[in-house]
Order: sequence, then structure tokens, then C-alpha cells
Amino acid sequence: MKKTLLFTTLLFAMATGSVSGQFIVKPTFFETLGVSNQGLVSGYEGQAGPYSIWNPDANTFYTIGGAAPGQGVGGATKFSNDGVYLSGTNYIEQTISTAWARNVLTDY
Repeated sequence: MKKTLLFTTLLFAMATGSVSGQFIVKPTFFETLGVSNQGLVSGYEGQAGPYSIWNPDANTFYTIGGAAPGQGVGGATKFSNDGVYLSGTNYIEQTISTAWARNVLTDY
């Protein structure tokens, strides 16, 4: 029993020595929505604000536009499986045709 306990403790100590992690804190609020295999983090800083990409390794942060969730608009972002594409919602300006509008005639 002592040998088994000693062996298990030794094995656990060796395994925990090889396990390492990383925890990086961004100084400002950043709501994370997705992480790519390359370590890029997508998210936003304010409700209905633009999406941003944060690279924690290089400590770079850049805005990519779009409509983050909040105030009745926007939605989440998602990286593609290969990490190349990022999808999300965006504001667009679209001209709407008024050809369908009813014309009210006064002398009919």
C-alpha cells in the first residue's frame, strides 16, 4: 500500500510539473465571444459597439467594426473551424424602394 501511494504521489508530482497555463488580464473590460486556434480573441468593449480582435501574446488590440450585442441590436461573433474567417453582425445602409407605396388620389 505504501509503495502504491508513494508511486501515485510521485507520478502526480511529475505530471503537475509539466502542466503549465497562462492567464492574461486585460486592463479594460472586454467581453470575449470566441478564440481562434492561433490565440486571437474576438469580442467587444461596449454594448452595441464595434467588434474587436485582441492578441494577448503580442498585446495588440484592433477594432474590426460590426454590431456587438446590446441595446436591441447585434449578435455574437464566431471563428470558422480553421480560424481563418470571423462571422458576426454588421450595420448596413440599404435603400428601400417606395414603388410599392399606395398613392392616395383625391379625385377618383
